[in-house]
Amino acid sequence: MKIEVNFNINYRRILMLVGVGIMLVALAMFAVDISRQENLNHYPGHPLGGDYMQFWACARLVVLHIAEGAYQMEWLTRMIATVNLSYADHTHGISVLNNPLYYPPVYLLYLAPFGYLPYFASFLTFFVSTAALYFVGLGQLCRGQRWLLVLMLGFAGVWLNLVSGQNGLLTAGLLALGLAWLPRHATVAGIFFGLMCFKPHLGMLIPFALLAGREWRAFFFAAVTVIGLVFYSLAVFGPDVWFLSTIGSQFAVKVLAEAAYLWKRMPTLYALLRLQGFDFSVALTAQILLGVLTSVAVMWVWAKSRNGRLRGLALAAGMLLATPFAYDYDYAILGICFVLLVQEGLAGEKGPLWYPLERLGLALAFVWPVLINRIGGLTYGLTGIYSQVGFVMPLFLLLFAMRRVQAAAKVAEKPAATLEQAA
Repeated sequence: MKIEVNFNINYRRILMLVGVGIMLVALAMFAVDISRQENLNHYPGHPLGGDYMQFWACARLVVLHIAEGAYQMEWLTRMIATVNLSYADHTHGISVLNNPLYYPPVYLLYLAPFGYLPYFASFLTFFVSTAALYFVGLGQLCRGQRWLLVLMLGFAGVWLNLVSGQNGLLTAGLLALGLAWLPRHATVAGIFFGLMCFKPHLGMLIPFALLAGREWRAFFFAAVTVIGLVFYSLAVFGPDVWFLSTIGSQFAVKVLAEAAYLWKRMPTLYALLRLQGFDFSVALTAQILLGVLTSVAVMWVWAKSRNGRLRGLALAAGMLLATPFAYDYDYAILGICFVLLVQEGLAGEKGPLWYPLERLGLALAFVWPVLINRIGGLTYGLTGIYSQVGFVMPLFLLLFAMRRVQAAAKVAEKPAATLEQAA
């Protein structure tokens, strides 16, 4: 018995060192990237921080009381050019940023404080603050297993958001906090869920899960939070900005339909089918069908089980699976799945209980956000066809959750059947 305990302690220490080691490597690579820049205020080619340059430009425009500029390329071009002079020429520069903001004006409320800082300081502050939110959320889910939190310092989804300058950690952090608070304080959980409304394409399963799980209070306060944010943004920015935001939404649909170079970064069934040559209507129909089936599966888990870990696992995986518009950086949500499945596996009454493929799935999930594009490149090299199969991981994780719920239901039925036979 003593040897087994020591093995477990050493095993956890090794995993903690792995997390810290990957974190240090990621930071070292980031520092090397910085050292190669000629000037922190004038980036040649694609800027350090990637897509965050657009977020910063939108934040600056809000500070300057030109919020409508977030949805007008003329204003965005001027603001981005203050940092990257090459961007002033639209025929060159950063093609990935040649679009208005996709997100609704609610997101401008979140970005506004970062507009008071110069670009590089704003970028680092945004990453640190969203990463802190993410790890606070994971910490709430990891109660009793703090070593998991240290391991997650090496999770690929964290550092992908640093490189891409994106908001995946913000989305995942709010989701983690909502799931963590739901069993303890449904009102607070509902508020966290409602704050995710800046990404409606990812949060669309949340109300269905809450209703299926009879979480009426959380559903109510999530709805109140969304309505409150919409009206507050209307009061701050005015209806014209909300009208202009439809331009960003239309552009997002155009990107989904036409931007083949971005499908490679979209780990969705829709992107896979488009890359294989299927037309827009066929790919979207298949994605909608998958979304409906995913919604039914998530609702089944929430209706059938009161296990918060399995509920969270199903919802987080389902969110990534149901939408046609997800990018690799959104797979920071996969970290929630990883933490919850590890916790569930270690919570067996007679010690750790793992079902077939679960431990392999966990190992792959930990590095999956960076494998997504590598697998596509590998298939292209072998077959000449780029295959985006990133959605397979959340599919397996959802199936893992359903299998555990079904197994728990069968165990619960056995005592009832025994009592009936005895009677």
